[in-house]
Amino acid sequence: MWDAIIVGARCAGSATALLLARQGHKVLLLDRASFPSDTLSTHFLWPRGCSYLNRWGVLDEVLVGAPGLSHVNFARDGIAFAARTPLKQVERRLHAVHGDGTGAVTTHVSVRRTVLDQWLVEKAIAAGVEFRPGAAVKRLVFDGDRVVGAAGDGFEERGRLVIGADGRNSFVAKAVQAPVYDERENATFAYWTYFSGLGLKEAVMEKRGRLCVVIVPTNFGAGMALVFGPKAWYPQFREHFQENYMRAIAFVNPGLEEKVRAGHQEERFYGVGDQRAFKRQCVGQGWLLVGDAACIKDQCTAIGMTHAFRDAELAAACIGNLEDYARRREADLADYYEFVDRMAGMALATPDDMRFMRGVQANPELADEFAAMYGDALRVDEYIAEGRPRVPLLGDDVPSPDGLACLL
Repeated sequence: MWDAIIVGARCAGSATALLLARQGHKVLLLDRASFPSDTLSTHFLWPRGCSYLNRWGVLDEVLVGAPGLSHVNFARDGIAFAARTPLKQVERRLHAVHGDGTGAVTTHVSVRRTVLDQWLVEKAIAAGVEFRPGAAVKRLVFDGDRVVGAAGDGFEERGRLVIGADGRNSFVAKAVQAPVYDERENATFAYWTYFSGLGLKEAVMEKRGRLCVVIVPTNFGAGMALVFGPKAWYPQFREHFQENYMRAIAFVNPGLEEKVRAGHQEERFYGVGDQRAFKRQCVGQGWLLVGDAACIKDQCTAIGMTHAFRDAELAAACIGNLEDYARRREADLADYYEFVDRMAGMALATPDDMRFMRGVQANPELADEFAAMYGDALRVDEYIAEGRPRVPLLGDDVPSPDGLACLL
């Protein structure tokens, strides 16, 4: 009898397994894949996400292969500023959610999943977790309405709790018929690949019109270069995606296009066309969901891994009270879920938006808090409430064209 059977050994599942094992629980971790292996991911961690790794003793190893970043260069329709997440905001948020603000850092990092997931699995094994790769769960075991185990080809295991950490298409969620709710239609398409020789030392997140470019240094001496826009444009974009990818970068910032063209493409293109958000009921009789299995959000703010780590800590803390896990998780998620929905609409900036951004550009403290808000270290409602009265509304900028013409 296992204390917990965790289905899915990516960042949400392996982190949950690690923390439960360190508490003395007997944990079985299952995944259909072998490791190391890759998975579609923005693989970016904001300082709140890096702080979880630091609390668990993993961050230093991550930073050996992936460069730590001190700030993000934001730009919106020509209004640019560099911002660093304040340490005090990370500490306050960790304490508010977990009752413990220790281990907070201001580092950002883009770490490939072949590296991160493998390290987390190894840490979990070292803590006493039994890991079985290549073990596809094909059914759950029930005792009445209660989940009491998981089974696949050649195995059936019993556990006091089954944890679904198996992504947006979670088998566990479907098997327990976890209700889906609060679905959102706003979503982006995205295409990305990896280039060496970009010469960029920090993260760039730049929007113009309804298109955005993100370039971030990552493992293996390369940088991820990602383009995204409104999902309605996806059918047109994918017809000639390589040409449209470069056109989009040139539209957003011709200087970035020059850097990308001067680099060497190291991998094929990856693409997704529709990432509509939804939530699932995340607890039930004998089961619990973490990470994308519990809530999927659009990639536009790259928050997925940070929230997976939050779920892991909350699940480990609330193992004896699943309803408390659900309550605390939703309380932390609610306003940021709304924020991602707004961002995923990729609407044109209004004149008020542009005046606000110029005000942030003129106030370094608010610029840093903007980064904290974007990476979910500072609550969105708190930033908006405190920020707008302090922002001088400068200028009367007119937004740029939406960007669709550059793809025609």
